[in-house]
Formats: sequence, structure tokens, C-alpha cells
Amino acid sequence: MAAVAQAAAPAIMDGVTSQPFDEPSLAVLADPRCWKLVSTLLPLEVPALSERTDRSWRARNTHAHPHREILIALSGQAAYGHAGRLVRCLPGACVFIDGMEPHDDGYPVGIEDGQHLWIRLAGDRVVASLTTLRDGRCRHDFLPVVTSADVGLDLPTALARLRAPGMTPAVVRLRLLTTVQAVVVALLAADHPAGAADTERTRRIDAVHRHIHDTAGVGVTLDGLARLAGYSKFHLVRQFRRQTGLSLSAWIDRCRIERLHRLRREGRSFAQIASDLGFSGSSALSRWCRRHGLRWRDQDRDDAR
Repeated sequence: MAAVAQAAAPAIMDGVTSQPFDEPSLAVLADPRCWKLVSTLLPLEVPALSERTDRSWRARNTHAHPHREILIALSGQAAYGHAGRLVRCLPGACVFIDGMEPHDDGYPVGIEDGQHLWIRLAGDRVVASLTTLRDGRCRHDFLPVVTSADVGLDLPTALARLRAPGMTPAVVRLRLLTTVQAVVVALLAADHPAGAADTERTRRIDAVHRHIHDTAGVGVTLDGLARLAGYSKFHLVRQFRRQTGLSLSAWIDRCRIERLHRLRREGRSFAQIASDLGFSGSSALSRWCRRHGLRWRDQDRDDAR
């Protein structure tokens, strides 16, 4: 059997499909009472599996990224690895993948047939696709990009509150369930024009552009950004430059410099700034600053310690 395509390799480049959900899938999405949540914030609600399943594949195909993702299983019973656990994704399984949590990168050879709704959350942007697994192949149908305004929630705030101190698991579960439900409603209510390529391309690149700004490039990779946009890496690089006039690396550097200035105004030490910007230490940040013509007395003092 041929290997299943990685989830970052879309079948559709720019356009969105007509309504991609069949009646059984809609029935799952329309009934949150059947949803079983999988999150590092909550006790496991779905069957756990032996980690020996596809262990060698997972050793090579596990990744993490700053943007959050939600996987909702609509059919099938595929196994999925998340945060060191392997779970059975029966219909209604809802896996919440928080930023930088390790999880499967794509699907292994021989994965069972089924359908998964993938929801990618970057700031106030939602990029979603329906992944159909059939006969060892993977098809991705993309839905229109929606925003916090469409959802009716400030998504970054709602998701950050999941980790607020003092909340019981029951409250965390209710907040997560409410947020996922609101996102699903917005996706189902969105228009699904066939071939709205220019609009969707703009929205997906904008999601990447905003995500880099929000994170200052910390933790982002080309693979992760391509997955967020639903493009191949080559297509993302080309479309990002076409739309913004900048390369991805130039925009990441610009956002890092902006964040660095902000952190200095807040009184952070150079060592703290290095950590916040994802550098291995002050020396690595110092070299990066010199390459970009940046140097300060505070940096010199920190480097001398």
C-alpha cells in the first residue's frame, strides 16, 4: 500500500470546495454531546492504545508548532499520537493540540479509512480542512478561512483562559467544548463558494503573516507554516512574497526586531530577551543582533558577565 500523504500536502492549492460534509459527518458535528475530548488539560475520554503501534513511524514523524490545532474525528477509528499518548479516534473524538505540544505529523502507512476535520488556530484566524483517508491515500478539502468575528469569540483570549489558575477540570472542559463548538458553527455557517481562489489565498497568507507577528517567529518552521496555510512549502514561500513583498525570513526578522525593542522598553535583561525570542542564549542573540546592525550598552554588560 502506498504511504499516506502527510497532512501538510493539500490536494487543493487555493480554492475552497463546495460544502464537503456528508450527512453522517454533519450529524457528528451537530451533536456536541457525542464529543469526547482529548487534551493535556483533561482526563482522557477516549480509549488509549499501546504505544507500540507504529512506534518506529512515530519516532520519525512527530512534530510541534506554536499554532494550536483541533482534530475532530467524523468517521473511522484511526489511531493518533498526541503528547506521548496514542488514542483511538472514534467518531466524535476531539483532540485539542495546544501550542508546542508534540503530535503525529501526518498519518502512517496502513491507516484506517475515515474522515477528520482539522482546525488550525493562529491568533484570530481559523484555517480548516476536511481530511479523507481512503485506500492509503489522503485528500484535503479546504473550508473558507474564518475569524474571531465570525466565531463570536476572542479566540486568543478564550484559548489562553483554558490555562487560567484555579479552574476545575469541569470548568476547563466546558470552556474548551464551548470554544470548539463556536468554531465549528462558524465553519458550517461560512459560505463555500467554488473556486474563490484569490480571496482564500489572501486570507491564508494573512493568517501566516499574523501568526509570525504574534509569535515573533518563536518556534515557527517552514513545515509548520505550510501546514497552517494548507500549502506546499514552495507554494507558501512564493505566495507569501507575492502578497507581502517580503520573504518569510525577512518578515520573521522584522517581527523579532519589533519584539526585541518592546521587551527592552519593558525593562527585560538581554538574557531574558534571548530566552523570550527563542535563542539558545545571550551569545546567539548577540550574533543575530550584529548581523542586523543592532547593538546596545545593556547587551555589552550582559555579554561581559
